[in-house]
Amino acid sequence: MAYGFESEFIGRLPVTTVFEKLEVDDLYAILKNPNNPIILGKKKDFKSYGIDIQFEEEALYDLAVKAYEERQGERTGQCG
Repeated sequence: MAYGFESEFIGRLPVTTVFEKLEVDDLYAILKNPNNPIILGKKKDFKSYGIDIQFEEEALYDLAVKAYEERQGERTGQCG
């Protein structure tokens, strides 16, 4: 950008990164985040049917364990 490259061009450059495997506690922390789009999306889905759903911490932990066992990574909303 400092040399006049347009942001669209910079966004097309290949990026290489290394990911570390997420553990159960990592997945649980992601689910507990109050701004988690997975949880917010599920709340919105249920709200459209007039249901005010709440997720207990034990349930979120169980989801994290299941996601870990199924090697779902951070896409914990996809297991089930």
